[in-house]
Amino acid sequence: MHAALTLAWMSACGAPAGPHCAQLGITPRVAELIATLRLEDIDRIAERYVLLMSPRWADQPDLWRRLLDAARSSDSQALQSIDVHGVQLFGSDLLAQSV
Repeated sequence: MHAALTLAWMSACGAPAGPHCAQLGITPRVAELIATLRLEDIDRIAERYVLLMSPRWADQPDLWRRLLDAARSSDSQALQSIDVHGVQLFGSDLLAQSV
């Protein structure tokens, strides 16, 4: 939890509307809010709300395993495949929200 929040904070502080935030699935408005946090805030949030936060698509451990394996091996084809799969999942989430 702490590492994920710190990564989001570092990305948001660099460029809230930049590509790193987009790759993490952080909207520009959320990135702006995250960028206002202090490190003490991140510590407090990570400690207090750890049970309320979970990774996106937590019910798909195979997806996460493939992502980690591809990242570890630096296999560009595998990473592109995961990237496409992630875009498809984002798209299906957006469609579900609009219905």
